[in-house]
Amino acid sequence: MTGERTLPGIGLTGFWDAGSSGWKAGVDQNWLLLSVLANLAVKSRTTVLPGSPSNGDIYIVPASDGTNPNKIAVRDNGAWVYFAPLEGWHAWVSDEDSEYTYTGAAWEKGAGQPVDHGGYFATVGGSSTVLLKIVFARTVSFPSAFAGSQAHAGTLATGTAVLTVKKNGTSVGAITFSAGNAVGAFSTSGGAVSFAAGDYLEIVAPASADVTLAGVAISLAGTR
Repeated sequence: MTGERTLPGIGLTGFWDAGSSGWKAGVDQNWLLLSVLANLAVKSRTTVLPGSPSNGDIYIVPASDGTNPNKIAVRDNGAWVYFAPLEGWHAWVSDEDSEYTYTGAAWEKGAGQPVDHGGYFATVGGSSTVLLKIVFARTVSFPSAFAGSQAHAGTLATGTAVLTVKKNGTSVGAITFSAGNAVGAFSTSGGAVSFAAGDYLEIVAPASADVTLAGVAISLAGTR
């Protein structure tokens, strides 16, 4: 082969001299890479490559692998083919339902798609009453202190009112309305918190309810 060279971008090979022989392997590799990158969805980035794979399986080789760490592994025609990722490549990781980007040194999880959950309750009700319950249909994560979330009261509390946020019945945070303040302040007890499909979130009234707090609207800002 003569004249061929690596092209900019994703590293395809092209520009063989007219009539040169031996170009087929390079062209086949080009098509395989394009087929993979056109919709880069991998089964996993942490699973060891299976011993009995199917043609068409695509994985990111775990970073701990001693031979091909972080490479894209494609099962094609009965063999594994490896592609070294370039900075900026994006991959959808199916077993995590998340997008990752290659930084040039590692695959980093993206920010995720924003998803909001909210509700409204007219009154606080009795002591320790469950005011709002949300059951999640897919994995949702909320940042530390529920950053970006909003809470507003139509009727202000006469004293400090603390609403407890629970995950599957266990406290993970709070929404605090200080006396005379319409805006609630969010907090978490252990940093960021995630809910898997089937998990539920509850907002619970204070043990000693402030009967004046009412007309409360809440919007929780998360990502999936």
